[in-house]
Amino acid sequence: LYISLISSSHFTTDNQTSSASIITLTEHRKRSLFHSQTTSRTMSQWKAGRAISVDAPNTLIGIIGIRRRNYERHLGLSNIDLSYCYMSQADASMCVRARTLTGTTHIKSNVSPAAAPASYITIGYTWFVAVNQEWVTDPAIDVVAWGRAIGE
Repeated sequence: LYISLISSSHFTTDNQTSSASIITLTEHRKRSLFHSQTTSRTMSQWKAGRAISVDAPNTLIGIIGIRRRNYERHLGLSNIDLSYCYMSQADASMCVRARTLTGTTHIKSNVSPAAAPASYITIGYTWFVAVNQEWVTDPAIDVVAWGRAIGE
């Protein structure tokens, strides 16, 4: 029997906890079963692609949509929801290279980078990393799309 407890916290720029989650053993078993079937494909073969840098919101939405559909086909799934982690360009590049959010300062959001909140842009979180919402708390992530956010 493999037992583990996974917990995580997300911090805002003023170091106040904005959200925390604990995954139950049952949920962890479900994710472990899912990961055992897909991890070898996703972690070794999925490539994030080049950074997206466009000025038109509709173009950014379209490119993210294409990459999400390609990722879904890669996994053999459909309707994957994305979470967007806003951060600096240096942190975004590190996330893509290292395939982890660990060690970055970021804000997790469900708001599309085509209309990133002005408050994120103002504090220098002008880049995003789009990840599978189901895996946003995992140490290893697949970056579905990444690039420069467009402010609202």
